[in-house]
Amino acid sequence: MAEGIVFSVICKIGSILGNNVAQTLSAQLGKEVTIIVEIERHARMIECELKMMRSFLHDAQGKTRYNKQTVTYLQEVQRLVFEIEDILDEFANLFGKYQAESDKLFKCFRKPSVSCWHNIANNLKDVQIRLDNFRDMKLQYDISFVENTLPREDEEQFRLLFPYQMDTNNIVGMSMLKQQLEECLLTGEKSMKVIGISGLGGSGKSSLAKAIYEAKRIKEYFDLRVWIKVPIRCQLENILRMIIQGAVKETGPMDLCNKGIEDLVCIIQRTFCQRRFLIVSDDVWDMKYFEYLINVLGETRSGSRVLSTSRKHGSHHVSFHCFIRGLNEEDSWNLFRTWAFKNMVDESFVGEVEGLARQILSRCHGLPLAIMAVSSLLSYKGSVREWEIFCDRLNWELDDDVCMFTGLDWAGRMISLIYHHLPKDCFMTRKRLIRLWVAEGLIEPSGSRTLEDTAEDYLNGLISWCLLNVVETNVFGRVKQCEMHGFMRDIALSESHKDKFCKVYENSTGRTSDGEFRRISIHEYDDQLQLSMHIRHLRSLYQFDVSVDMPIISLLKSAKYLRVLDLQGCSVTDLPEFLAKFFNLHYLGLRGTDVQKLPRSIGRLKNLQTLDITSTKIRKLPVAIISLRKLRHLIMGKRVGLYPRVVDRWDAVEIPDGPWELLELQTLKIISASIVLVQQLGKMAQLRTLRIGNVKRMHCEPLFSSIDSMHFLRKLEVLSDPGDFIDLGALTCPSHHLEKLLLNGRLQDIMLESPLLKQTANSLKLLSLENSMLNADPLPQFSCSCNLVALTLSNAFAGKQLHFRDGWFPMLQQLDLSDLCNVELITIEEHSIKKLSELSLSKMTGLKEEFMKNIEGAAGAELQGVALVRYFDQAEQSMKVDCRDKLKEEESEETCHDIRS
Repeated sequence: MAEGIVFSVICKIGSILGNNVAQTLSAQLGKEVTIIVEIERHARMIECELKMMRSFLHDAQGKTRYNKQTVTYLQEVQRLVFEIEDILDEFANLFGKYQAESDKLFKCFRKPSVSCWHNIANNLKDVQIRLDNFRDMKLQYDISFVENTLPREDEEQFRLLFPYQMDTNNIVGMSMLKQQLEECLLTGEKSMKVIGISGLGGSGKSSLAKAIYEAKRIKEYFDLRVWIKVPIRCQLENILRMIIQGAVKETGPMDLCNKGIEDLVCIIQRTFCQRRFLIVSDDVWDMKYFEYLINVLGETRSGSRVLSTSRKHGSHHVSFHCFIRGLNEEDSWNLFRTWAFKNMVDESFVGEVEGLARQILSRCHGLPLAIMAVSSLLSYKGSVREWEIFCDRLNWELDDDVCMFTGLDWAGRMISLIYHHLPKDCFMTRKRLIRLWVAEGLIEPSGSRTLEDTAEDYLNGLISWCLLNVVETNVFGRVKQCEMHGFMRDIALSESHKDKFCKVYENSTGRTSDGEFRRISIHEYDDQLQLSMHIRHLRSLYQFDVSVDMPIISLLKSAKYLRVLDLQGCSVTDLPEFLAKFFNLHYLGLRGTDVQKLPRSIGRLKNLQTLDITSTKIRKLPVAIISLRKLRHLIMGKRVGLYPRVVDRWDAVEIPDGPWELLELQTLKIISASIVLVQQLGKMAQLRTLRIGNVKRMHCEPLFSSIDSMHFLRKLEVLSDPGDFIDLGALTCPSHHLEKLLLNGRLQDIMLESPLLKQTANSLKLLSLENSMLNADPLPQFSCSCNLVALTLSNAFAGKQLHFRDGWFPMLQQLDLSDLCNVELITIEEHSIKKLSELSLSKMTGLKEEFMKNIEGAAGAELQGVALVRYFDQAEQSMKVDCRDKLKEEESEETCHDIRS
């Protein structure tokens, strides 16, 4: 954790030094500018020292057995770096004020202001001396990190003290899975097959693999069995040596110390090539070594198998994969009873503590290792009082076999911790999570890629490591929502509290805040909650208790350096003018609040990156918004719908006319068009998402001229004024990245020949035409779109028949047809839309009865492969759902599922 904090401060120093502060202020300060030069000199020296310190702290990754001196050293490092961060933020605050009031600079630089610069210089000088002391302290007290391994002589004793292994003859809750995996190993093709088992740490992967490895029929079937446990950090040569030693253990060990990779590969190929073997690679952390091993073994025709267990999802070599999600309630209880009451003589005691036992068990979230660890400790507690004390003090500071943070770098570790601030069982969207990570400064730049793209790589990495669970994906398979496993959340809470990362207020606990915490997350509020006077050091505030009108804003008056303010869904109606003093604010989340307007002073938030005012009462932005040069995501608009699943329109937000300076903007939605605005859009070459409403015909030419300069555009949505035409004209596709195109408004038939629609045939994944009222059939124009997976036609076609011909829409999975009142017949030929999995029909008043019978009875061969068919009755908007996998029809009132996100 300390490395991440040091990295953040290094970035701050780099930002300050890159602003040429002395040069900027020289004309105003005159002789006093020397103090700025001195500050920059101290900052450079501190930056150099911190870079060296970061390299030292980097060695702490994966090594968590610190001695007391090292723990104290790391704590003091963190405190000092926090102090440096405060000094730098105060420097940036002063500099920002002078920039904002450049016309009053001579007035601002009076004696008190100059003294502020001297205070900063003196503080940095003091910090530099203390950093020198830290270097001496490291040598004097031999500060070092111990490898995260136990000495060989301690391993056996450790296993005897903590024998948390399931009986391989009785794998609780996994018997059927064990049998299934054994069949997979024993049957199938003769070529080598790779089977993967993944899951959270402590979910029983290794125990299941061991049970399979020791099974009688497995022993009889394979000529050679090798079991290796792969260390977190291990050289490839060592892995190859472990495999060889495991294969020749019956004939005695080989001397492989001086063998290089080529020699080791030859020995492996010679040893394994003519034999039917099983290699179990347990607890694989780095998949590249595993994939190299598969290549080394090569192709065999003897029925050999490789079985791997990992906390990460398997490599592309895996032909069969299973994910262990944990035990159900009944199996968890049976396992808990086996261990917790093994020393009990009095059976009545079980009934006395059952309530406590189930409360404790709920904290284990079905993970066998956690259940066995806790129940083993409880087996030595023979009184109800001892159980009560254990329950009250239960806190997850478990062995590294359970803790998932060991194999992550500092960024992955901090990013996973930032997720735990969410309330239990709360989901978060991919977009919101990524924007928060970027705003927190947790994402390290990576070449020419955006911080958001790098953050999404981290998100996918955390998912593959089973730290986060995917709750929902869009039709492209991209993550929409995710959650943190309950057990991992408990561990994250413990880690966060230990590292002073974030203070969580929940369940009437934590009524005072330690000043060293720089993040606060409020899950539950009551009148007794008191935030300490040290809130001025606060960097992030998240509030999730939306049940009360908490005067949280008033508590922030002393929070000088606030970076993230997320009040989504809270009872906030007004924003005070002092919000503008948060010069360091990067993220302002007001989605779903009752805020009616933004303060005029919002233009002073020069570091703001994300402003989310979706579903608020704000309908017009202040003029100052166009001067926020660092803004990356401006998200607005309110969704209006009359039916549960039908969105009739989005209310756009007016943006003031003027010279826009938002050159870093990536997301802009949903804005109301004007002549000046559509012309200004041409400056925003970094846009990835653009949603613009109230578009009139006169806006189209300048709008599409501006769009031509957006070479990174991925999503474009244009909503016209009711009844007005969208004139695509000669608009070409500015970006080969364009994946989503949504047009809501009248289209002339000739628009189907637009260069835009032709050039996006290979890139488009989602296409939506609404209120187009075309006379010409639009299907032939899009039929060859090789990557289109979602198609929506709503009031888009005035004809009587839609015909899906052979070979059309080869990748289409979702088809949504609505309000096509004239359509009487839909023909779907046998080899058309072969991958269709969901068909939705709504307000199709003219559709022939024969077609509806085919849907409801699954009689039509063209619909046999469709997994889900929805049909909305136009009179009552009720929905009929035909699930082909269950072969039943049921009534459902689902909430709106927007595949556009």
